[in-house]
Amino acid sequence: FTPTIAIQYGSPAMKAGNDAAAPATDQRHLPRLNRSDIGAYEIQPIVPAITVPLTNQTVVAGSSPAFNVAATGTDPLSYQWFFNGATLPNATNSTLALATVDCGNRGNYKVIITNNWGSVTSAVAALNIFNRPPVANPGGPYNILYGNGVTLDGSASSDPDAACGDSI
Repeated sequence: FTPTIAIQYGSPAMKAGNDAAAPATDQRHLPRLNRSDIGAYEIQPIVPAITVPLTNQTVVAGSSPAFNVAATGTDPLSYQWFFNGATLPNATNSTLALATVDCGNRGNYKVIITNNWGSVTSAVAALNIFNRPPVANPGGPYNILYGNGVTLDGSASSDPDAACGDSI
């Protein structure tokens, strides 16, 4: 293949080509950014690369965590997030913000970043949900005389994270 250089400002080759006759790809079969420049300027495409990886997180149920990734590569970069291997619809930014998580959000997250020249898949990051403590309610009120025993009724106790599989 023939190396190419950038067109100098004012060059007669700038915007001199006919888009209808110019090929859509260059000699390396990469898309031309501006077909009317008759191929005198071609970029060196860069496949995506992750510069700031995902990290595991442990959060309290009810919080709103976010996963962030940073990447380099020739624009445009596209992002697609996955949860436990399944595509997350509309999760197409460099940040995945989760609203009010519960135990159903516990699992593995990853992102695939693509551009016209390739893709990169992040390492998996785990989201762990820290269960909140149960709330003990002994019932009552109780009126007892000194020296007498009492039986506390804990039936009003609750576990805010009972759906996570634990119980009181």
